[in-house]
Formats: sequence, structure tokens, C-alpha cells
Amino acid sequence: MPSLINLWTIINTTIAGISDIKEAAKTAPYPTVLISWNNELIKVIGEKEFHFKFKSKKCIDLEKATGKQFLELLQDVSMNNIARLLKASCVSPENIDEYELLDQLMENSSLERIMLDIIYETATISGIISR
Repeated sequence: MPSLINLWTIINTTIAGISDIKEAAKTAPYPTVLISWNNELIKVIGEKEFHFKFKSKKCIDLEKATGKQFLELLQDVSMNNIARLLKASCVSPENIDEYELLDQLMENSSLERIMLDIIYETATISGIISR
């Protein structure tokens, strides 16, 4: 979960006239997370901006591919599953390499933090689970 200080820094920077999320993120400590109007989790990693949201089609495709219910997938903390969930939830940029993204995230975080800060937060924002 993003800290209130990170969110406050981003909000204030944006209000101060920097409308570009990447520019605002440069003034905040890592990691930078925002929630957009499209109920997307926005995370700036390095110089790239990633948008995360679970859409029903991708969730159903994952259920069919794995034979598991989506809520079961949210409880599986294996690296393969986390990579699969990152791929399914990343709406921008499209066609990401989920393993490359996972490696980038693990440079500054742990699998547990990735599940909490990205996967669970995206599932909450997308309306799949509640807080």
C-alpha cells in the first residue's frame, strides 16, 4: 500500500502545475503509486509508467487457462503466478514482458510487497476484492 507521504507529494506536485505523472514521480520517493480516474493503479518504475487494472475478460481467460477461480489465483504467491497476474493486470503499456517487469519490481521490493502493493491493490481498485 502506498504511503500517505508518497501520495501527498504526488498530489501536491501535480496541483503545483506538473501534470505529467512521470515528472511528479521524480519528486517522490520510490515507489510512486497513483490511482487514476479509470480505476487504474498507476506505478512509475524507472522511467516507465505502468497502468494496472483487472478486466473481466483477462480474469476469465486466466481462470480458463489455469483451471482455478480468480480468488484462488490471488492467494497463490508463486513467482509464475505473480508474473501471470502482472501480465493480466497491466493495461498500459501493452504486450509487456511479465518476467522483465517482475525482475524490475524485485530490484526494489519483495514478492510479498509486489503481491500487496500491486496485485491486491489492483484487485481492490478493480472491484474484485474489498479492503
